[in-house]
Amino acid sequence: MQDFFQTNGHVENEINKVQSAQHYAQKSQLFWNCGDDCERTYIAVENAGDLNSLDLVGRAAAYGDIDNDGDLDIVVTQVAGLAKLFINQATEKNWIGIKLLSQSLSPIGATIEVHTSSNIQKFKYSQTKSYLSQAQKGIIAGLGDDKLEKIVISYRDGVKSITDFKINNWNLISLE
Repeated sequence: MQDFFQTNGHVENEINKVQSAQHYAQKSQLFWNCGDDCERTYIAVENAGDLNSLDLVGRAAAYGDIDNDGDLDIVVTQVAGLAKLFINQATEKNWIGIKLLSQSLSPIGATIEVHTSSNIQKFKYSQTKSYLSQAQKGIIAGLGDDKLEKIVISYRDGVKSITDFKINNWNLISLE
């Protein structure tokens, strides 16, 4: 499972007149997936810079690798305000990007498994991951210091195992 982000903003612009503890503009939230070894699977990240310190009237959050450095950046749209772009500068470890290509069938719904020396990461290939927005096509898997062994793609017409790939780069994989 992956970490997750949510943008917030109340639907009523004068809510604090009725409920003084509530506000129209609210902070976004980032949650780290600590995994099964922790008491709680998801833990709120308290200090993620501007990402969760600005009060926004957020409505949609879309993400993708805007600066092509192997980590996900986030765009948040606001009610009656400018969209905000948050560039993630945290990645200094290895990664792999995977985009599926097919002329005859949609890759949406395919399962991608990234097998490393210490674990298997699983992803569903989809562009729809947020309310009123669309994510970048493809997935990014963080590898850390692990050795990437293989990529297994399960899709409607079969299973494909890939052992020839480029680390710290986007890989285009044909399902034909």
